[in-house]
Amino acid sequence: KQQQLQAEIEQVKHDIQTKKMELELARKVRQHNEEYEVLRHLLVKNPPRAATQAEIDRVNGNIQKITAQGNKVAATMQKRRQQFALLFHVIEELQRCTEDSEEHLGEEAQQMEVDS
Repeated sequence: KQQQLQAEIEQVKHDIQTKKMELELARKVRQHNEEYEVLRHLLVKNPPRAATQAEIDRVNGNIQKITAQGNKVAATMQKRRQQFALLFHVIEELQRCTEDSEEHLGEEAQQMEVDS
C-alpha cells in the first residue's frame, strides 16, 4: 500500500510538472496572440499598400504637373524680362534721338537766325 501511495504521489508530481509546462506554454501562446492582435490593429488602421501606392503616384503626378507649370512660368518671365529690356533700350534710343533732333533743330534755328 505504501508503494502504491508513493507511486501515486510521484504520478501527481509528474502531472503537476506537466501542467506547469502546459501553463507556461499557454501563457506564451497568449502573449504571442496579444502581440499579433496589436499588430493586426496597426495594420488594419493603415490603408492597403495598393491604395497607398496609388496615392503616391497621384501626388507624384501632381508634382510633375506643378513643376512643368513652374518651368513654363519661369520661361515666360524670362521672355518678359528680355522684352522689357528691349523696350527700355528702344525708349532710351528714342529719347537720345529726340534729344539729338532737338539739338540739331536748335542749331539749325540758330544758323537761320545768323543767316538772316
